[in-house]
Amino acid sequence: MGNAFNLGQILTYQFNRSVSGLSNNHAASWTIPLIGRNAIQIYGTYSHTNPVPNEPNMKNKGESGQASIRWLHMINHITLGQNFGLDGTLQIGFDWKTTNSDEYKPYMPISQRHANISNADTNQFVIGYDGSVQDPWGQTKLNNQFYYSPGGLTHYDNKKDYRSIVEHSGPNYVYDRLMLTRSFSLPWGLSTTTKVTFQRASKNLLYSEQLATGGMSNARGYFVNTSFGSNANSFSQELFLPQFSLAKLTSFPTLEDSNKLGFFWDWADNRQVKRIGDGPRAATLSSVGIDVNSTINQYLNITYDVGWRLRRVHTTAFAARKGAFCDFQIVAGF
Repeated sequence: MGNAFNLGQILTYQFNRSVSGLSNNHAASWTIPLIGRNAIQIYGTYSHTNPVPNEPNMKNKGESGQASIRWLHMINHITLGQNFGLDGTLQIGFDWKTTNSDEYKPYMPISQRHANISNADTNQFVIGYDGSVQDPWGQTKLNNQFYYSPGGLTHYDNKKDYRSIVEHSGPNYVYDRLMLTRSFSLPWGLSTTTKVTFQRASKNLLYSEQLATGGMSNARGYFVNTSFGSNANSFSQELFLPQFSLAKLTSFPTLEDSNKLGFFWDWADNRQVKRIGDGPRAATLSSVGIDVNSTINQYLNITYDVGWRLRRVHTTAFAARKGAFCDFQIVAGF
């Protein structure tokens, strides 16, 4: 919702549900403009999941929530010569996150279920920059976020609760996540996009702070969240064909659409600062595939991709096999 309360404020709400119904997520945000190219942004999420357990006689259940605040300062557009321009936003803020999960035997009486319950809170400060540089050949985007957690700010913000979820983790840490995106315009309406993500942490992090690979965001062709890493790198190269309209090709005047077909190669490498258990310390994923991004009547966005896995990863039985996997997402705006 733009111009909320006739004050130029922005309110958003989004609900995501997996096709299986095992995962539901709510997200909302409130952006309040201030004087001097400043703004306050408040946002939060709540999710409820029922992951499929490794053992058939068990049941998993998890909940997580987040409340965050950011002070934003939009930097004035900077012109560098005749062909270069710089835009950016500085961010300072705070995140509070909570997670709890349990695993139990559903056929047993409640008093005898012996649930394995884990709870942990995250309290972290963040400073970041989100900017872009325009040039005659395309655009470069940079997003860098630096996080610091002193630990011990709330009841479940302690080493014992952290390590009940992730071995060798702790509530006092720092980590930095850098994301670079470079877009080039090519002849004949073609274009390319290169994405690089780099993260380094002082110790093993909770899963909410680790870089997840697999799914639509990166390493397409692998199942969502195939691998997590406190230290992580990812790379994606994609070639896009010229945009086209099915409505114009089929003479369907009531439909306004824009479609883009792309061919991609994704690569990701996830590692922990300290090895967890007897499992592999690192997981490397790689895939090639195609995707389609469509916008219909400015209200509906559809993304579809199919990726072929080039590397086996022994994190799950599915990831240990080569083959193809499809993802799709439908987002409606009102």
